[in-house]
Amino acid sequence: MAKPTTKLANHWSETPVANIIRPMQEFIQQSTSSGIVLIAAAVLALILANSPLADLYFGVLNSYMSVTIGPFELRETVLHWIN
Repeated sequence: MAKPTTKLANHWSETPVANIIRPMQEFIQQSTSSGIVLIAAAVLALILANSPLADLYFGVLNSYMSVTIGPFELRETVLHWIN
């Protein structure tokens, strides 16, 4: 299988920023990347929910976030936005 190409311009290819961005771009271009991120997020959530930080974790999940456009407002809990 051919190595995926990066989308950075040639003058960016050797900068320190490119050295950080290139592996992220290659990871995102893989079809398995979304599954890996989802599993990592689920494992992190399980660890936090069963740790001494559980009150903080559930407090964040039950806090409200809103999106306001002109006179319209959509206000729901973080847990609702996740679901």
